[in-house]
Amino acid sequence: WDKAVADFSAVIQKKADDLQSYDRRALAYRSMKNYDAAIADYTFLITKNPNDMEATTKRGYTYSLAQQYENAIADYQAVLKVNPQDNDTFQRLQYAQSMLAAKNASPSPTPPIASPTPEEEKRLMDKISPLYIGIGVVALVIIAVLVRLLTRGKAEPTSHRIR
Repeated sequence: WDKAVADFSAVIQKKADDLQSYDRRALAYRSMKNYDAAIADYTFLITKNPNDMEATTKRGYTYSLAQQYENAIADYQAVLKVNPQDNDTFQRLQYAQSMLAAKNASPSPTPPIASPTPEEEKRLMDKISPLYIGIGVVALVIIAVLVRLLTRGKAEPTSHRIR
């Protein structure tokens, strides 16, 4: 990604009005998690062409990745005003709204988990005795024998055709 940023920056220096290079460099910045630089490139694209809803959506997505949900919501809402049928942007808006709500929610106190008292542990150990373990093993053996007897000697249904 570093080479892509360098290449697109070189193109932009030679040809400052090449908007596609700004878009691609912003993608490279975003992939490198350099969200501020990506947002700056998308903002430049939007100032050059305010009707570029794709750049606005991409900037909103980048804001969302940077956990700047308020800005992401504003961008998504701007896109949906122009194209209310854009389901992808609508879903991203819902995600940003839910993440903002979760971010602003006060953490609920979790009740402490009670550990068993020594008396409860002793009662549990009294219930697990060698007699009960033996009964459990015998029951499993009986079930295994019954299953074997019930399924022995039955041929599987087949069409008798070789394919």
